[in-house]
Amino acid sequence: MKYIIQIGSGKGCDHVTEIIKSNSEKYINFFVEPNPYIFEKLKNNYKKISNNCNFYNTAISTKNGKIEIHFNDIEGITSDSAQSSFNLDHVLKHGHKLENITTLNVKCSDLNTFLNENNLNEKEIEYLFIDTEGHDCDIILSTNFSNLNIENIYFEKLHTDGPFNQGEKFNKTKNYLTSIGYEYKGESKISEYDVHFKKHQ
Repeated sequence: MKYIIQIGSGKGCDHVTEIIKSNSEKYINFFVEPNPYIFEKLKNNYKKISNNCNFYNTAISTKNGKIEIHFNDIEGITSDSAQSSFNLDHVLKHGHKLENITTLNVKCSDLNTFLNENNLNEKEIEYLFIDTEGHDCDIILSTNFSNLNIENIYFEKLHTDGPFNQGEKFNKTKNYLTSIGYEYKGESKISEYDVHFKKHQ
């Protein structure tokens, strides 16, 4: 069995869902989503797709402890906000009004801690997807990949250097991943906003 990890899963129903649908018995899946309202929808959306799913209502960041998360909650507890972010400005610049934004303190851990706690350090991870609305590069740059077996890393390029900006931080992340044995494959063929890094064999 191979593994899929998705950080910032939203409610599902995306490119990762399609990969799992195509071969549901091949993968053991780990989904991380800190927004508690979307989290329940995420679990429900995978009920009929795969029995090999693990769900974590927590956040991945650069530290262990608690962190504030902000999301548009104009629909109350039915909110499908796709812009849950640690950066309030990120949510505001997506057109959401301050009075409609909910802020919560949520549990968080760095990626190495999460993988270690779930015995994933030595597992064969075929896909790592990260979509944390502008926090992706920070997570990658704070992760020690030396003892990890991750074949493909995908993350959202759109907001690496602030809302709708790419620049120095993206280049730093690209240089970091290529320095530890990953090839930059360019824009993802399975998600229009992601970039793809593949580990050299």
